[in-house]
Amino acid sequence: MWVTPRALPSQRICLPVPDAPLPNLFALPVGADFTTEVVRGLESRLGDDPLLWARSTIYVNSARMERRLREKLAEGPARLLPRMQVVTHLADHPLTRDLPRAPSAVRRRLELAELVRKLIEQDPTLAPRSHAFALADTLIELFEEMEAEGIDPDALSALDVSNESGHWQRALRFLTIADNFAARDDVPGQNTRLRQAALTLAAHWSGSPPADPVFVIGSTGSRRPVTLLMEAVARMPNGAVILPGLDLDLPAPVWRSLTAEPPQEDHPQFLLADLIRRLGMTPDEVRCWTDARPRRARAAMVSMALRPAPVTDQWMRDGPELGDLIAATEGLDLIEAADPAEEAQAVALRLRRALDEGLNAALITADRTLARRVEAAVDRWGLVVDDSAGAPLHLTAPGRLLRMLARIMGQALAPEPLLSMLKHPLVAAPDRRLHLERVRALEIWLRGRPLPAVTPRDLSEWADQAELPEHDLWLLWVQTLTSEIPVIAAAPLSDLLNAHLTLANRLSGGPTGDGADLWKGDDGQKAAEALAALTAEADATPQIELVDFAALIDTHFAGEQALTQRKDSSGIVIWGRTDARMQGADLIVLAGLNDGVWPETGDQDPWLNRAMRRALGLPSPERRIGLSAHDFQQAMGAPRVVLTRARRDAEAETVASRWLNRMTTLLEGLPGQNGPEALAAMRTRGSDWLRLARGLIDEQDVSPLAFRPSPQPPVALRPNQLSVTRIQTLIRDPYAIYAERILRLKPLDPLQVLPDARLRGILIHEILKSWIDVLPEPADAETALTALRETAETYLAQLPWAITRVQWAAFLEQSAGTLIPDELSRQSEADPLVREVKGRLELSDPPFTLTGTADRIDRRPDGELLIYDYKTGKLPTADQMTYFDKQLVLEAAMAERGAFEGVAAAPVHGVSHIGLGPKGGAVQHPLRVDDPKGKKPTLDPDIAVAELCGLLRCYARPEQGYTALRAIETTGAYAHYAHLARYGEWDLSDEPVAERVE
Repeated sequence: MWVTPRALPSQRICLPVPDAPLPNLFALPVGADFTTEVVRGLESRLGDDPLLWARSTIYVNSARMERRLREKLAEGPARLLPRMQVVTHLADHPLTRDLPRAPSAVRRRLELAELVRKLIEQDPTLAPRSHAFALADTLIELFEEMEAEGIDPDALSALDVSNESGHWQRALRFLTIADNFAARDDVPGQNTRLRQAALTLAAHWSGSPPADPVFVIGSTGSRRPVTLLMEAVARMPNGAVILPGLDLDLPAPVWRSLTAEPPQEDHPQFLLADLIRRLGMTPDEVRCWTDARPRRARAAMVSMALRPAPVTDQWMRDGPELGDLIAATEGLDLIEAADPAEEAQAVALRLRRALDEGLNAALITADRTLARRVEAAVDRWGLVVDDSAGAPLHLTAPGRLLRMLARIMGQALAPEPLLSMLKHPLVAAPDRRLHLERVRALEIWLRGRPLPAVTPRDLSEWADQAELPEHDLWLLWVQTLTSEIPVIAAAPLSDLLNAHLTLANRLSGGPTGDGADLWKGDDGQKAAEALAALTAEADATPQIELVDFAALIDTHFAGEQALTQRKDSSGIVIWGRTDARMQGADLIVLAGLNDGVWPETGDQDPWLNRAMRRALGLPSPERRIGLSAHDFQQAMGAPRVVLTRARRDAEAETVASRWLNRMTTLLEGLPGQNGPEALAAMRTRGSDWLRLARGLIDEQDVSPLAFRPSPQPPVALRPNQLSVTRIQTLIRDPYAIYAERILRLKPLDPLQVLPDARLRGILIHEILKSWIDVLPEPADAETALTALRETAETYLAQLPWAITRVQWAAFLEQSAGTLIPDELSRQSEADPLVREVKGRLELSDPPFTLTGTADRIDRRPDGELLIYDYKTGKLPTADQMTYFDKQLVLEAAMAERGAFEGVAAAPVHGVSHIGLGPKGGAVQHPLRVDDPKGKKPTLDPDIAVAELCGLLRCYARPEQGYTALRAIETTGAYAHYAHLARYGEWDLSDEPVAERVE
């Protein structure tokens, strides 16, 4: 039935003599719109006979290809559609339905994960327990490769690993579990069944070929069972195989080198060359499906650039045949952005311009992060992108909620996971407004409370303070959630899945249980299907720990894609790399062209190294690179192509994709063909888009607060009272005082109280205060140590963290070596007067109230006072006390003026810091004593008060601003309000900008 297509010109790869006994292998050249040309070729061969169309069968390489082909055929004219089937569904053919059914992929994963966990238990050095499911996936991939290649699992035991390291020998011993899966005749794997189906069909068709036309289109033969089908169909009288993207410019010697030893598997044409060789043909004998030959000059240039590395010396010999490279590169733009953000903006602008020009535009990239950046960038114009790759299920809203619940089931419900769960957008959708109001109120109540887990009793306590009715429906709903979450060591997988599903439904339905949004939409349906698949095979895992259950949900969802067809798309599409094979566009943007992204860095096989794979007969990792290179070469044939890359990522400088690097090297090395000028023109066209992208980025960065603020509020609103500890803040970061006292913005308490330095300081202050109260007079060192331990034990018992109790008790033990002798010495020299005493000093010029709390004040026999401050951290230096940390010297001034409760005015002999810790000890600071060497400043309470009054008079002037981070030592201590001041958009070297505020 096969006839020559109408008006085919003579080409290097052309039709053979009609009576030659050659397989029916056809091809379309690089750059051809594959689906359009396939339909055109079908029309020229099947003609107008509706029955011939209806009797035809077409095997396609993917479901997406099937949809694209149906859409193209539906464009007209009216006809009966042929039967279509994806090649991976060969086992559904009537002739192969009796083959044994393969187990589901989910069951295989669960069974293998169970065996991997047992291996890890026997040898914990192999991998962390949480990696069991990831390792199971690599095992499945290995077995599927073996099944596809027809390798018997017994071949594993025949491998010689005597010269391999112990890791590979150990891995090979474990691979004997392949006998339990890949070698089971009664339960074949998916690829084994596919291979059996292909062999069954090939055997049947060799003796009794179908009378009706059979086509295989779009496949490159990357999967061995599909290659078997393609060989069988090509040898049938009424069969035909149509290959995508055949390179018509590759010389015969290069074709032969692709399949010679060693094979050039990373070349884009290797898989096609291998299929041609298997059919006993040469590339010159492959027939053209149609007369399409777009952009021949560019195709020739790309073909030469991608020649195998060993023959790139041919560039200098064959390069002149390319002619004028300016013409060959017409329609090619090269964008080399500084970083991924700039790359995304440039791509978004180019896609937007394509829409304005009425062009079909597509972005092709392997970098999913870049794709999301571009999608976000075009949103500024209200454009909606149709992403054919969809989104990984674990990143969708239902996926995130279900993964969160799986982790929560394995732990006590602390405040943070509880609030994260309640705040999820799919929780309590029916009455979202009331729900969020209650959650915010609950969060404020929970902040600052040391609750290791939130219980129904805690919720009742909050409800009493919030004045909620006892039988409030929302309250009962949350209490039920907290009580139903299982916190157990292990359980059958089916039980955990049921509990997980029940919890998810209860959360999504809200207090009334109505209107659950979790399972709606494409994302929700896909999540429901993923859980249903696990539930159907749950008996494969009779017992699983909760930590492993969370890992299972994570890996299971990460392996699924939630595909969403955007009906409201603006016309911009994002394709996967293989999409370039089956459909064309006026403009294609090939983005993320860096090594490691395109081509991707191959994952290392944890079970077999390269030598072992070669001995076993498995394909090398370079074969995947070659398939990716074929997709790149096909995409380069579009009418207009934009090549983009970022010169660096978030971590380091990047390396350009090897294919882009080859192309630029080829152009630079052919000055006789205007190669450097052509490359410069490509970069010039790309730089225009970069210039526009930088303008957009700069526009986004412009902000009225992108300077170092120094607000000037009305004098009447400025604070007239501060504590001695806040004076240092007024000196170092006045903006913090402005935010706290004038704007009345205070940091929220932490959601989860942690045993940090602040809490340790508060607790140890309380311990020391009580210890001195109970210390007898006189006391020896042993009595003092016993009293310190007993007091510490009383206070530390209040902490909910066992390890913290031990650590802080050890901290006090280390401090006791210097603390106790110093304390006994202090008590022998002076009498403890007051501890944690509040004080208040009224200043007149300007009117101002200075407050403070002294840790401890002692009175000497001569009536003079000693003031102490306990420090669990680093002690301030003398310079810091003179210019910034004026707490103790101001407390001395207050004491001398009788400002502390119960302490009569008296001279202060000195102030001291009592440092705690292994290197602690008391550091005394005498007052009004000049250093004879003049190296240390003098601490004088009167001078400190005078300087404070001078500072306050400055802030009493309207023109004085509260400058952000004026004289800080480190930003960490002043981070509460740094974000409000937009620190980071300016730096500490910037001059402050004063601004009147009302």
